[in-house]
Amino acid sequence: MASPLQHRFHDCPLRLMGMSETNGMASSCRACCIPFGSGKPFYGCCRCGYFIHRPCAILSPSLEGQDPHPKHPLCLSDAPAASTDASCDICGKTVIGFRYRCQSCKFIAHPLCLQLHQTARIPGHQHLLRLSYRPGFKRSTHCDACGLQIHRACYSCSAKTCVFDLHP
Repeated sequence: MASPLQHRFHDCPLRLMGMSETNGMASSCRACCIPFGSGKPFYGCCRCGYFIHRPCAILSPSLEGQDPHPKHPLCLSDAPAASTDASCDICGKTVIGFRYRCQSCKFIAHPLCLQLHQTARIPGHQHLLRLSYRPGFKRSTHCDACGLQIHRACYSCSAKTCVFDLHP
C-alpha cells in the first residue's frame, strides 16, 4: 500500500484510494475538475472531501522556461471551486481548481494546457504546426478546421508562405 501524501494545498495527509472507499463523496478531481474514472486509484481525504488524481497530486510547484511562456517562472496555485475570475491564456476557458500563474505578467494556464505538444502534424496539411501563445491577436484569426475565431493560443503553420491556424 502506498504511503500517505502530504499535499501543499491540503492540511490532512491524502491516501491512495478507489471510488468504493469514498461513499460517493468523490466525483471529480479538485485540481483539474475532471471526473474520476472507475478502476484508477486517486489520492483523497474522506474527512474533508478532498480528492485529487495521482498525476495532479504530483504537479511541480513551479515551472521555469515553460512553453508557451518561457520568460517568467510559473507558480502552481489553487482557487476555490466557486472562483471563476480567471480564464486560461492558452485555451480561453475558465480556470477552476489548480492553475499555473506568472506573478510578473499575470499569465494563467491550466496544468493540462501546459502539457500540449509544442508541434503537431495533421493529415491533409503538409507543413509542421507550432503552438504559439499570442495575447490579443493583431489579425483576425479563425480556425481552419471549425471556422470559429481563435482568441488565445493556436497551432500555426510554420511555413512563411502558408496561413493555417487551428485551435489547440
